[in-house]
Amino acid sequence: MTPSPPPRVSRPGALSALVAVVVLLTVELLRAHPAIVAWQLGGWGRPSDLPMVAAVVGPFLGAGLALLAPARWRPTATLAVAGLALAAARVGVQLVHGDAAVVLAGLGLAAGLTAVGMLALLGLPVFGAGVVAGVVLDAGLRSVLGTRSLVWLDDGRAFVAVCVLAAWLIALTLDRVRRPVVLAARVPVSAVALVAVGPVLFAEAFVLADLGWIADAVGIGWTGAALVVGVGGAVGIAAAAATARHPARFAVLGPIGGLGLMALAGAGTRSGWPIVAALVATQAGVGSALTTVAARGAHRPADTAAPRIPMLPAATLAAGQLLLLAALTVSDGRGVLGVPVRPAGAIAVIGVLLAGLTLATLVVPPPPSHHIGRVQVPSIVGVFALPAAVLLAAVPVVPVAGPPADAVLRVVTYNVSLGFGADGRPNLEGVGAVLAAVRPDVVGLQEVPRGGPRSGGIDQLGWLQRTLGLPYVAFQPAAPGASHGNAVLSRYPIRSVEHHRFRQVGTALPRGALVVGLEVDGVAVTVISAHLPPGGTPDQRASRLATLLDAWAGRPHTIITADTNSQGGTLIMRGLADAGLRATTTGATYPADAPRATIDWVLTSPDLVVEEARVVETRASDHLPIVALVRPSGG
Repeated sequence: MTPSPPPRVSRPGALSALVAVVVLLTVELLRAHPAIVAWQLGGWGRPSDLPMVAAVVGPFLGAGLALLAPARWRPTATLAVAGLALAAARVGVQLVHGDAAVVLAGLGLAAGLTAVGMLALLGLPVFGAGVVAGVVLDAGLRSVLGTRSLVWLDDGRAFVAVCVLAAWLIALTLDRVRRPVVLAARVPVSAVALVAVGPVLFAEAFVLADLGWIADAVGIGWTGAALVVGVGGAVGIAAAAATARHPARFAVLGPIGGLGLMALAGAGTRSGWPIVAALVATQAGVGSALTTVAARGAHRPADTAAPRIPMLPAATLAAGQLLLLAALTVSDGRGVLGVPVRPAGAIAVIGVLLAGLTLATLVVPPPPSHHIGRVQVPSIVGVFALPAAVLLAAVPVVPVAGPPADAVLRVVTYNVSLGFGADGRPNLEGVGAVLAAVRPDVVGLQEVPRGGPRSGGIDQLGWLQRTLGLPYVAFQPAAPGASHGNAVLSRYPIRSVEHHRFRQVGTALPRGALVVGLEVDGVAVTVISAHLPPGGTPDQRASRLATLLDAWAGRPHTIITADTNSQGGTLIMRGLADAGLRATTTGATYPADAPRATIDWVLTSPDLVVEEARVVETRASDHLPIVALVRPSGG
């Protein structure tokens, strides 16, 4: 009997919408999961790194195992259970805290990855378009939120938005599973490549759609960064549709996207519009590569041999990506478990794997039923119109602080500890409320993220900038490619920016000093936000003192906001005083829950006077902020 041909995929626009909603919810959980694990298991950089890595990677392994046995499971039931579990977990994370949140986030992430993989196994013609569209919608929502993730917002309107997403996912899933779901390719080895979907989503969430680093690298603000992601997403959707229409002709876009990702990693902290070109090329490659994987890994001629991807390369590919996930998750410039690993290096290798993934799947014969192309792009947009409108109407609007009431320069220094409070839990709202209450003109921040796994993918600097209504910002990553560091927020124009770094020794965290030139009512003012490493030998502390003094260089009208990790009377503080800098005396600033050490300071050059300085009592961070009123000595 002649075998029946593989079924064509019906309603590809609706199916791509299903992929996009699954991706949106999965990416939100993906951003939150590392930070949830961190605060429950003791924080990054401690001896518990290994179980933390296991907890972070676990959902990817679970989803991979589910994808390795598609023939033994009923595809309809698997897709329905995965979609419902993702929706339930996503809503649950909004309501539940503590250890249960870790379990819910892990299960939801595993379910989301499984659902994405199952949809890919259906051979969805514009599968890549659905992935890119989900990431773009997620970036748009975070732009509306001031780059704040929905996961961390305990707000009624945000909860409504999450429920709309979950309901939309359930509706699309039920619509899909009411009709037969047939997996034409049921050979486990052909599904191994789909394990790569997880790391590709990881790259999307923390590299391609991380608005904070894009805004800083290109200098266009986080709203402009969202527009860049949107343009890249449009190109990615078009590339996915074109690849679906002509797989052999456009499959080369996958390796080009890998090269784009490697170029982004090599760009580091250097700014410029070439980064935008690399972003767009990478989005095009992701859309094309995922469409290629979905096509080659699924629908095939029924009378031919099963698609085969060599087991050893495929297993190496999957295992290598899981290791890169762990490396990128816990890397902060210091490394992983004492082994130096830079985020840029991990991103570059993911780019290599993205290119290799496409090339590896090209050995599989293309399916004859894979003929739907760019004509389906409008249907994807149409399906998204309703939920996107409801979501944008439901998200909270962040208030903007008004101008200060007095004319004296109001300066704040604050180590925000990645947005984690004194109790080790995320508390960015608390940080924003403390700073908004003092109505600052200039804020020097330390340990502030522009995104990345350690902060749940939240661009905290961008969110604080919007909350405080301070239009000018400068950022210095702790190490090249790191997602957190020093920053200056200012009500006055920033005219110049310099970066100075303290010499890194051993596994100590990298630290630096950010020097910003302001124009305050026609007067040039220098503000330095510095974070010095703790401890060290006398020679190392002397080296740090010299670096900070070199950053100042004796400039007039200079204000230094710093976490010096040094109390009064120590080598560093004596050296700063001997150089002529005046330190405020305000009281203990660390730890916030029981202050006993003064290690945070506002220092001024001799031509400035601090009229008033005080420590603000709060547990929004593990440090206490200092507020100082500064004016010229002759004023």
